[in-house]
Amino acid sequence: MCEKAVLQILQRAGHDIRFIGQLTDETSKTLKGYDLTLEETGALMSGDIRWLEAHVGKLNGVLSTWPNCRLQQEHY
Repeated sequence: MCEKAVLQILQRAGHDIRFIGQLTDETSKTLKGYDLTLEETGALMSGDIRWLEAHVGKLNGVLSTWPNCRLQQEHY
């Protein structure tokens, strides 16, 4: 597991609106440049806050920006 890469992505998304756009439009392509496991990629792609917090710690402030955006994009 590469906790550092996951935190880097979450931090960047919290500060870079264009990066959030890239994650939204082409999530898997955007994440390819990072050293992530399949589980990490899946959690980031789906906005799985529980998984992310269990593996990298509490997502406060800017770290919660991407998962919250991703969850708001879900249509039920």
